[in-house]
Amino acid sequence: MKEAKSRIWLLSNMKTILIVLVVFGHILPRVSGLGEIRTNLRIFIWMFHMPAFLFVSGFLSKNLEKCREKAVSYRLVPYVVMTCIVVLSRTFLGGKDFHFSLVVPVLTAWYFLVLFWYAMFTPEVVKIRWCFLWAVLLSLGIGVIDGVGDAYAFSKTFAFFPFYLAGYYCKEEHLQKIKSLPKICSLFAFAGAMGIAWWFHTRENVDVVVMFSQKSSYHALGLGDLQGILYRGLGFVGAVLMIFVLIQLCSAKKRPLSYIGDNTLVVYSFHMAFLYLIDWLGLNRNTGFFALQFLQVILFTAVTVFLLSLPIWNRLYLKFLNGICNLFLKKEDSQNS
Repeated sequence: MKEAKSRIWLLSNMKTILIVLVVFGHILPRVSGLGEIRTNLRIFIWMFHMPAFLFVSGFLSKNLEKCREKAVSYRLVPYVVMTCIVVLSRTFLGGKDFHFSLVVPVLTAWYFLVLFWYAMFTPEVVKIRWCFLWAVLLSLGIGVIDGVGDAYAFSKTFAFFPFYLAGYYCKEEHLQKIKSLPKICSLFAFAGAMGIAWWFHTRENVDVVVMFSQKSSYHALGLGDLQGILYRGLGFVGAVLMIFVLIQLCSAKKRPLSYIGDNTLVVYSFHMAFLYLIDWLGLNRNTGFFALQFLQVILFTAVTVFLLSLPIWNRLYLKFLNGICNLFLKKEDSQNS
């Protein structure tokens, strides 16, 4: 199931930061007493963390034909398994009504479905002249169609595709070129991204976090077509700036926490179940002190990422997924997974 790729520690270190932000961002709403800082942090994180993840995924998917051949075992099976994990944990630990659907992705499971679609159609897309330009135009334009929403993650698939395609076209020498630029460039880029995030925070006519999730049409968000296109485009500028910052500032060498970036599959697949467990145990209590509440967020994030990123869980989960593939897929489809 593990994808063959040359070892680029910069990408592992980027994935380490991004998976921490994923968990951190999902814990924030579960801890009360944080006031406006919770909203500000979520807007900033949601602006770039999944576009950056998809950029990295695109970079690691250079062999398009192999990705398409293995799309079911690498992407679709993990999507189904994660859906089961989230639905069961939400039902038995979160106290929610049981509802299972593969049509509308549940919570964070959409990521694997989006990668499945990319694996299937990217080999054809790259044959089109100026395909990146068309991808950007489609990303901005898809939001004007009311019928394209969360079903089959189609809205997310088209909206985020430019980042995946940019990752595919990006080469290691491009990363090195960015890292060779003066570090003050990162300061300006970060300031620009923060400015964009703050501007969105002042918008009272739209739920910015939902907008950055790219799962709804502009009309569903209460925006006009032109306004929605401008908002999405500006948000993408912020995402590009933060991807630049991550490339510049993340180490290109192996670091003590680099292993986390190589074990994001388990962290991403199970972290929602872990958070439901925290809720069920009643650990996220309101102490009445902002510092202690924020410390809870940091502590829960650290514990969740540390425990789920242990290499043994990744090995066991890959064996489990391989077993599922061998059980339900033909041998030629599941071998070498």
